[in-house]
Amino acid sequence: MTSVANALQGTMAGVAVTAASSGQPGKDGGTIRVRGIGTMNNANAMVVVDGVISSMNNVNPDDIETVSVLKDAASAAIYGSRAANGVILITTKKGKKGAAQVVFNTYVGKQSATALPDFLPSWQAATLYNQARVNEGGAARYTQEEINKFRDGSDPYKYPNTDWLDIAYQGSGLQQNYYLGVTGGTDKSQYAFSLGMFDQDGLMEKTNSKRYTTRFNIQQQINSRLTLSGNLAYTLSRMEEPQSSYPDVPAFTQIVRQFNRISPMVPYKQANGHYGYISDGSPAAWLESPSLRNEDYSDLFGNISADLEIVKDCTSAPRWRSPSASGKRKHSFPKFNITTQTAPRACTRAPRA
Repeated sequence: MTSVANALQGTMAGVAVTAASSGQPGKDGGTIRVRGIGTMNNANAMVVVDGVISSMNNVNPDDIETVSVLKDAASAAIYGSRAANGVILITTKKGKKGAAQVVFNTYVGKQSATALPDFLPSWQAATLYNQARVNEGGAARYTQEEINKFRDGSDPYKYPNTDWLDIAYQGSGLQQNYYLGVTGGTDKSQYAFSLGMFDQDGLMEKTNSKRYTTRFNIQQQINSRLTLSGNLAYTLSRMEEPQSSYPDVPAFTQIVRQFNRISPMVPYKQANGHYGYISDGSPAAWLESPSLRNEDYSDLFGNISADLEIVKDCTSAPRWRSPSASGKRKHSFPKFNITTQTAPRACTRAPRA
């Protein structure tokens, strides 16, 4: 369970949790829709944590006590127009009367790709390339002898059969989660404290996401009419991904794109150790280079509330919230010595449409 949004999938009627378009660690949070999409602008539901508007990214799933959803128009009477797309109410765990109780949870899992494209082997790609050339009125590019070399692997440098997806998806896919919680209290004072750590490796090497969380809740009864509550939470999220050297598009998505479009007739590496490449470059060289993109985001959330019984059955509950968020990005592009070489015959381009 990588996020609260993913944990809610399929658990509530009328609440649609759309899976993220990417399974990359740190970018796999789903989108929550209550009553569908009712606007051309932001259609996300409003999230309220312990009575204060916040974000689900600030909550460790292990800290959650209850989750409820307000789906009807009556929610606007409480939260105003911001509740037009529905409200998700999250209550975190509170302290309980009694001796201190310690809870420790952990799990380790492994992810794998559920479905990958099944690309043609190089000898079939060469055969179809010949057919395309003939259909255009040209001559076949590869002889039958060359196609046989693609098939039997007798010359893997000039006539390779490269499985680029096998090269790409060498990440461990391991994820691990650790959670420590302590609760306790007396008749008038209760507390809850937690620490959490989540670590996820992607299906591609050098893709990783880490999340560190801590939360402290305290409730103190001052007298029979006044109760004070405090909540302090901190989240540190870190993400790492490889970078491409594609001009003006250094994002990791460019590496994924090139792995899915490069021909199996291009060798992974030449006999001299140089990477095989196309006009856009080599996704394997990008993935295995020390070029990285790192993102660090931190959120500090404080909440103080007072429940005052003014008269019998009439209670006032003012709240004060102090959020603080910061983030930074770091791009690492080491220097390279660029050399040119004559591309092998197998690296010819496909015909233009």
